[in-house]
Amino acid sequence: METCANCTASLASEWKFCIRCGTRVLAHPASVIPGAIRPSGPRPARRRLTALGISGIVAGGVLLLAALVVLAVVIINNAG
Repeated sequence: METCANCTASLASEWKFCIRCGTRVLAHPASVIPGAIRPSGPRPARRRLTALGISGIVAGGVLLLAALVVLAVVIINNAG
C-alpha cells in the first residue's frame, strides 16, 4: 500500500487522489528534493461557495445593476 507524499495517509493502489488532503497520486512519485522547504503544520481549510454565498453574489449583482439603471435614468433626465 502506498502513502500520500503530502500528508502520509495510506492510499489504495486504484486511487487517483488522496482522500485526506486531495493531493493527486502520481503513478511514479517524484523523488524527494534534499533541502526542499515544506510548510509545517496542517494546511488552512479552503473556503467553498455554498448556496447562500452564490445567492449573495447574485443578489449583489442585481442590486448593482438596479443602481446603474437608476443612475442612467437620472443622468438622461438631467441632460434633457
